[in-house]
Amino acid sequence: MTTTDTPLDDKIDPQVLKTAMVLVVGALAVVFDTTIVSVALHQLAVDLHASVTTIQ
Repeated sequence: MTTTDTPLDDKIDPQVLKTAMVLVVGALAVVFDTTIVSVALHQLAVDLHASVTTIQ
């Protein structure tokens, strides 16, 4: 007996999973980069003898 109804597979497509992981890592990289620059602004201003506004 042949059935035309096949149960749907609940697994996520590996290509979709890879794409989602790349997007998440990229978003985290942006957050880390912004945080590092924000923390370093004062020291950059001191080292370059400029105001923080100019460095920004």
